[in-house]
Amino acid sequence: MKKSIIFLLTMVFAFTMNANINSDDFDKLKKLEGKWMGMLERTDGTSDMLYLEYSITSNGSALLEESNTGGIEMLTIFNNHGEKLLATHYCGL
Repeated sequence: MKKSIIFLLTMVFAFTMNANINSDDFDKLKKLEGKWMGMLERTDGTSDMLYLEYSITSNGSALLEESNTGGIEMLTIFNNHGEKLLATHYCGL
């Protein structure tokens, strides 16, 4: 039981320390929160409407970008990894 409590306290401390590290770039990206739309112009000369939605999630530790163009949905998650900004993209193509 004592080992479980020590492990739990260590994990809580680790997550608290990680939550306090913020890159300036991540803070700037958070300002995009909301819905955006615009025209996507492709290199082949075609164009399509692009819809983006940014939402802050996971108690402020991640920014979710949801995009849709021509019915193709994609996700990108931005978060801090140490003191660096990390982007994980899930491509719908």
